[in-house]
Amino acid sequence: MTRVRHIAAMFAACLLIAIGAPRAAAEHIKHDNTPGSVTAVRVTPGTGRADVVIAVEGPIEIFDFTLEAPRRIVVDLRGATLGVAARLYDKVARGGITNVRLAQYKPGVVRVVLDLDGQHEYTIVRGEKDVRISVAGSDRFATWNLGGSADAAEKASSTAPRPANARSTKEPTQQSQSAQQAQERRITVSFQETHIRDVITSFAQFSGRTIVVGRQVDGFVTADIKDQPWDLALKSILSSQGLSLVLDPSGIITVDSYANIADKQRVEPVQTQVIQVNYAKAETMASTVRQLLGAGCGSAGATAPKPVVPDAFGSSPSSAGTAAAGGAGVAGGAITASCNARGVVSFDEKTNSVIVTETPGRLADIANYIRDLDVRTPQVAIKAKIIAVDRTGTEQLGISYDLGSANAFSNALVPRLNGDTPLPGDFRVNISGDGLAGVANASRAYKSTSSLALIYNMTLGGFNLTSFLDALSEQQLSDVQAEPSTTTVDNREAELFAGTQIAYLLTPPTIPGQLSQSGPQQQRQDVGITLRVTPHVTANHQVLMSVYAEQQSLAGATVAGPTINKRFSRNEVLVGDGETAVIGGLTQTQVTRNQRGIPFLMSLPGIGRLFSETETVERKQDLLILITPRIIDDGEIVRPAKTP
Repeated sequence: MTRVRHIAAMFAACLLIAIGAPRAAAEHIKHDNTPGSVTAVRVTPGTGRADVVIAVEGPIEIFDFTLEAPRRIVVDLRGATLGVAARLYDKVARGGITNVRLAQYKPGVVRVVLDLDGQHEYTIVRGEKDVRISVAGSDRFATWNLGGSADAAEKASSTAPRPANARSTKEPTQQSQSAQQAQERRITVSFQETHIRDVITSFAQFSGRTIVVGRQVDGFVTADIKDQPWDLALKSILSSQGLSLVLDPSGIITVDSYANIADKQRVEPVQTQVIQVNYAKAETMASTVRQLLGAGCGSAGATAPKPVVPDAFGSSPSSAGTAAAGGAGVAGGAITASCNARGVVSFDEKTNSVIVTETPGRLADIANYIRDLDVRTPQVAIKAKIIAVDRTGTEQLGISYDLGSANAFSNALVPRLNGDTPLPGDFRVNISGDGLAGVANASRAYKSTSSLALIYNMTLGGFNLTSFLDALSEQQLSDVQAEPSTTTVDNREAELFAGTQIAYLLTPPTIPGQLSQSGPQQQRQDVGITLRVTPHVTANHQVLMSVYAEQQSLAGATVAGPTINKRFSRNEVLVGDGETAVIGGLTQTQVTRNQRGIPFLMSLPGIGRLFSETETVERKQDLLILITPRIIDDGEIVRPAKTP
């Protein structure tokens, strides 16, 4: 009896253990299945790298891979939900990262995609409250934040992080193009004359998705699929049958023919959404959207064009590309007989908003398209240094002669005196006797400004010979420097001017025989140096500048107005951020040489200069322009995007 009781007690204990174990396991599973959350994203510079810090709460699993054409790093956070409102990246290159995208890829999976400008090493480190993706590259950029707790995510990084894995985009895994476009579960299946509805049901059971089939979907499928992502396999099968699929916002997949999908879009009720524009002008954005809605309109033929739907599984092209594709065909903005235009676009200038009326499916794509275009335009600070140098060199040399006697002389060079009174007249000749008088080079213009003046006098019999030598060497230098600066946005022209404004009176012409009814009118003319620069920030953080430089100087004035000398240069230069571009080529040299003297004698070799006067003026003008662009990146503040 005691033995029976002992066995019964052991049996009861085992039964209690068996009952308690599932409960404990259930409690453990419930604890592990508590969903994590992504609360913030931060792109911040490190030492020789860019760190993408993802703030997470709760347990998650990390799965990453790389894609080609273009190069991307894809990180799936499994067991997580997106707890921050998605916002478009500002398209500023940060350490090789050109775009950051994140979305609720599917229930329980948040996907983060980093677009790269080339090959970069990267590592992923799991911290206590964050996931850090480090991409090797430049660390000269400003921080980008998404979510209010990005700073907390940075501070919460563990001092001893546990590496999740490390990868390099320099040696990507060799995958087929289809495998790179979608990373859904792979399927291996064979169909032999199987009805299309049964095939779709098989894919629905395999994927766990809800798939609704149109009533006119019919046909048989023969296919042998080996280790392919199920979404690509399904789309290939549907395409071979002339069918397509559409994913609605609730996650339900609809399969039907292209014509039926197009007909549905024609009769689908439209909705109106007001989309606020932050940086662009609403009028310009509305014009762009009208072109998007009118894409495909105006083509002949009554056959409905094939609608292009976004990829239902997270590997679609950018939202802008999806919207553009969706705009082709059935709903357009052009008014033509062959186009069923339903979309209406207007704008409100006061609130800078675009008002779009479209079907719900296309409305979301158009809203994403607008937000993709409405990015903060980089600002460029332009500092210029304008150096204008004017050098003038003058050389003058001349010899004059005066020959006379008591009976004949000239007063041109040496005035004769009667006591203290100069004798009048240019030449005086006493006709009562013989006389000879002569003057050479008496009219030189620079004799009063010469730096050296020599007079030599000698008597030859009854004649008096006086020689005058004048010499001048002069150098004039004018150095004008101006340093204007301004700030402009990308692809907008900035104008810099350094100079003066002259005023003049312009008299209107009068008709002969009539009185003038209007008096002189005052006009103004800018004279100086004008610099026009249109900067463009390239994807690799360089500045492409279209430069126009012009120099004007006053040459004289006439009754019709001033005469302006003008020189200009137009070119394009590419420089790095903070580098200096030198704009030259505006150099002008003018040499003027005047020579006068006694005919024949001035041409004698060696001694010709003794019988002539020469004046040489050389003027050289240089204009040098230094332009230094600097990209201003002060972050952005964006209003929360409205959910369509």
